[in-house]
Amino acid sequence: MNTAFRYSALTLVVAMLALFVLPTRVHAADSLPVCKDESTAIISNIYAGALGRNPDEAGLAYWKQIAHVHDIKIVMHSILNSSEYQSNMTEVSQWYARILDRIPSETESSYWINVNRVDALYGIATSPETLGCLIQVVQYDGTPIPSGWVDLGHGVYMPSYMTRVRGCESGGGPNNPGNYSARNNSSTASGGWQFIQSTARAMAELAGRPDLIAYGDNVAGSWSPRDQDIIALTLLKYVNFDPGHTWAWKASKHCWG
Repeated sequence: MNTAFRYSALTLVVAMLALFVLPTRVHAADSLPVCKDESTAIISNIYAGALGRNPDEAGLAYWKQIAHVHDIKIVMHSILNSSEYQSNMTEVSQWYARILDRIPSETESSYWINVNRVDALYGIATSPETLGCLIQVVQYDGTPIPSGWVDLGHGVYMPSYMTRVRGCESGGGPNNPGNYSARNNSSTASGGWQFIQSTARAMAELAGRPDLIAYGDNVAGSWSPRDQDIIALTLLKYVNFDPGHTWAWKASKHCWG
C-alpha cells in the first residue's frame, strides 16, 4: 500500500459499523453463539462492565432509543455519572473481566490508563473480541460464512479475491502467498498487506486493538499473520469492499485487478 492514508476524525457510526461486522473468526454453523442485536449487545456490555449487571427491560429500551437518536457515548457518560456507578466505581481490569472474561495484557493496561474513562469503556464494550458473533446475525442473516469468502490461512475469512491482493502486495504476484514479514525499502509499508504506518495505526484503533498501535519503521510487519489479516479486513470494510480505493490497495490494482 503506497498511497498515503489520512486518518481524519471518523464518525462514531462508521467506527461502530466497521467493528460490528468484523469476523475475527467464523464459527461452524452448528455452534453459532446466541447473539443480541448491535445496540443491545453494546449497552449490555456497558452495564456489565460499569455496573456488574444486565440492564432491566425498561432501561434497555430507554438507552437504545437514546443511542439511536444521539450516540452510544451519551449512554456511557450517563451510566458512568450515575449514583449506582459512583457508589461502586470500577476500573479497566474489572471491565475486561466482566465483558471479555479475561484480564488485560500489560500492553492493553498501559494503553487504557492514558485514555479517558468513556473512551476506554467504549473501546472495550465494542471490541471485536466480544462483538464478533454479531456478523452472523446482523450482516449475513445467519449464514456462518458469506458466499465467496475463504479462510486466508489464519482463521480470518475474507472475499477470495483478497488472496490475489495479498500476493501482489507482498508475494511477488497474484497467485503467490503473501510475505507477512515483508518491508518496503522506499516507504513505511510493511507486512503481508503492506500497510503504511498511518494506516496500520488508524485501522488498529478502529478495530479496537490498542495492543497493535506501535511506533517504529515496521509497524504491521511486527504483528502476527492473523492480526495482519484482521486489520486488512477492517480496512476492507472501511472502504466498503473496494480494495482499489485510494486508501486501500489501489497502487497494486494493475496486478490483482
